[in-house]
Amino acid sequence: MSDLKTRCLIAASGAFLTDFLSEELLSLDDEIIFQFIEDHKWEPVEDYSPEDIWNMIDDHALNLMQFVEAELSTANEEQASNDAPVFLVEIKMQIGETRKTLKSLVAAPSAQKAQHYAIYSESSSPERLEWNANHQASEMHDEIIYSATAEQVAPRDVEHVKKFFGVTQYDEDELLSSGNYVQIFTK
Repeated sequence: MSDLKTRCLIAASGAFLTDFLSEELLSLDDEIIFQFIEDHKWEPVEDYSPEDIWNMIDDHALNLMQFVEAELSTANEEQASNDAPVFLVEIKMQIGETRKTLKSLVAAPSAQKAQHYAIYSESSSPERLEWNANHQASEMHDEIIYSATAEQVAPRDVEHVKKFFGVTQYDEDELLSSGNYVQIFTK
C-alpha cells in the first residue's frame, strides 16, 4: 500500500470511527481491522456492518488521494513554470503582402523552444503547420508564414511583464504533435 494511500485511509477513518486507524492496524488481517471498526463505530454509522464502513473509508480515502494528487500536480506545474525561464517572443505573421507582429510571454526551457511554441500557439491549425529548418512554419500551403524571435526576460522583471502579457507554458507533447515538427527538429 502506498504511503499516500495509507495516510488517506487513516485520515478518512476519522469520518466514520471514534478512533483513527493506524499504519500498524492496516498491516494486519482484515478480520482484525473489521473488529477494530466494529469496536469504534461513530454513532451515525453504528447500523452499518464493518465491511460497509470499510468500503466507505476506502471510498473517502480514494477521494482524498485524488484531491491531494491533483493539488500536488498543480503545485508541481506551478513550480516548474516558476523554474523555467520566461521569454518575450515576437511572432511575425505574413499573409500575402500583409505583415502582423504579435508579442507573447512563453515559459520554456530555451529561447528556441519558446519561439517554436509561440508559433504553435498562434497558429489556427497547429496540427497542420509545415516547419522548416530555418525555424519558421507555414500553414495553408504557405498562405500564412510564421517566424519568431525570443529574448529572455530577466527574472526580476517577470512579475512586472506578466501584468501586460499572459504567460504561455511550454508543452513539449503539444509541440511534437504539430505538423512535421518531429521530422524537422528531432532527427
